[in-house]
Amino acid sequence: MKWDYICKYIKNQTQLKIHHLNQQVDVNHPAITIGFFDGVHKGHRKVIDTLRREAQRHQVASAVVTFWPHPRWITGGGDKLKLLSTLAEKTRLIELCGVDHLIIIPFTPEFATLSAMDFLKQYIADKIKPGHLIIGYDHHFGNNREGDTGMLKKVAGEFKFILHTVNAADENEIAISSTKIRNLLLQGEVEKASLLLGRRYDFSSVVVKGLQIGREIGYPTANLHLEDNYKLLPADGVYLVIADFETRKEFGLLNIGKNPTIPEKKLTHTIELHILNVNENLYNQHIHVSFICRLRDEMLLYSKEALTRQIATDIENARQIIRQKQISLKP
Repeated sequence: MKWDYICKYIKNQTQLKIHHLNQQVDVNHPAITIGFFDGVHKGHRKVIDTLRREAQRHQVASAVVTFWPHPRWITGGGDKLKLLSTLAEKTRLIELCGVDHLIIIPFTPEFATLSAMDFLKQYIADKIKPGHLIIGYDHHFGNNREGDTGMLKKVAGEFKFILHTVNAADENEIAISSTKIRNLLLQGEVEKASLLLGRRYDFSSVVVKGLQIGREIGYPTANLHLEDNYKLLPADGVYLVIADFETRKEFGLLNIGKNPTIPEKKLTHTIELHILNVNENLYNQHIHVSFICRLRDEMLLYSKEALTRQIATDIENARQIIRQKQISLKP
């Protein structure tokens, strides 16, 4: 995807000031933090909150410096890596943190070879000129991740910034990381993942035409297509979700999997959403889906009648969970 398109696309969706770091950033000695920030989870927000406080304290602008695409897609070993947030989602989440600027560095094969010192000099000191640098305690950067907090302490005076380090964030003594959250989602543990994120895990999609078998058996489904194929989906199974579409929100059941009961589908991987209390055509509409909890694994049923009975059971179980946990459609 070309950079001019990426920057134009995300600028159209945010009030955040976006900079593509192929040139000097015209911001007067900002307070900055650096990282990929996949998912913008609780740990990331602890760093960004510190960034905002230091920026306000010293009356300077705040800026998040990030990269695109993901470094592991470029350096190898991460070609199958799925992400917690698309670039547009990450931009929106960073904006909600109250940051003034987002600076995006293209992560190219050439960039990946830069030493930590060359990265600091060529990109941070020469182009951004920060007055304050806020990083997590375990931050690493540069080729082979050779740069760390120890190195930053040594060069802070030379590059004229004040270094601030932020301690680890945890949830019930579990250290928070994007990798940990991805692994939880791949196990279907959407509730635990949401605790570490600090919000419900979600995705956006468009409704495409399906085989209409759900409508045939009395439970119409919206067949969803992910607009970004690198977005991570939780493990196959049936989930209780909130669907946000048009100007309304409703509870729904989301099935992720190969639908082994329906031979017409030839075991292709699908995402299907049955929205409770809705029986209307949603083709081509955009839907935002937020995960509440996992109801069950995907099951092989031997007839459409058995499928119909199972869906009815799933709906009753979902309604019971909503009542017992007093789940609201509000965030």
